[in-house]
Amino acid sequence: MLICYDVCFPETSRLLALGGAQLILVPSAWRASHYFKEWWDLNLACRALDNLVYVAAVNRCGASGEEIFAGKSQIVDPVGRVLQSFGVEEEGILYGEIDLGQIEKERDFNTVLIDRHPEDYAGILEKWEGK
Repeated sequence: MLICYDVCFPETSRLLALGGAQLILVPSAWRASHYFKEWWDLNLACRALDNLVYVAAVNRCGASGEEIFAGKSQIVDPVGRVLQSFGVEEEGILYGEIDLGQIEKERDFNTVLIDRHPEDYAGILEKWEGK
């Protein structure tokens, strides 16, 4: 499970996938201001494709005070396609079927997880000085 803003970081979902996750759940209160609605869609699709997993994300919708939430709860398949989704203002229970066999098929075709070179990532552990 990732929580809200965690979906912005590829490393968190990668750790889950390498640990055996086939479905990543993302409960969220993602805002609709600025370009955040677009980020929501992109991040969910990218995390699914990055790791060849399903992503099921639920997001708050509507207003709370002056803040407006983006809605758009969705289920995304392992290649980043949205299988089921709600709109910005829709509330409800989103149903969809996932085929865990698709993960194996996609991973046989797309070898991104086994073609990694973790030894090249040492710089990630160093403090970023580019502020």
